[in-house]
Amino acid sequence: MGGVTYLDLSNPRVQEVQHAMQYTDWLRVLASPRTYQAMARTPTREHLLTLHDRYLPYARSKHALKEQQGYACFNVDEERREALADRLRTLLETWTPPELTPEIVDTARQLLKAEGDTSSPPEEWDAASWESPGHDPGAPPEDYLLWPEGIPAILKGKWPPNT
Repeated sequence: MGGVTYLDLSNPRVQEVQHAMQYTDWLRVLASPRTYQAMARTPTREHLLTLHDRYLPYARSKHALKEQQGYACFNVDEERREALADRLRTLLETWTPPELTPEIVDTARQLLKAEGDTSSPPEEWDAASWESPGHDPGAPPEDYLLWPEGIPAILKGKWPPNT
């Protein structure tokens, strides 16, 4: 996800940034078949569509509308992000879990790139594993993803780490 350069906490639309952050974790999983296949739990199409629909207002946000939105992003290809978010929505509508299609993987990767995500170069996605600062290195990736009941690591009291 690109960075947020402007944030008006009094604007109710600021929650769109939180929704985007939660969905970006899922995008990273969809972009990495190895990580997805390592998960003991598979998301339903309906769950991912719900999260995607909450992400769409952010994906359609424009820097020029920062006052109305309550936030603005930098390092983002706005037009490409919006088009790819719409494409991924269409792909998820017809997706039959548990297998990830190459189109979903590719679109998730492109969407992360349009978002300004530089955490993994495209050539490393297939080899990517779930490791992130602040996460228990031995924990499964699904512990840090938003599920209908919440984020398991938070529910288990394992995250955020005590500092």
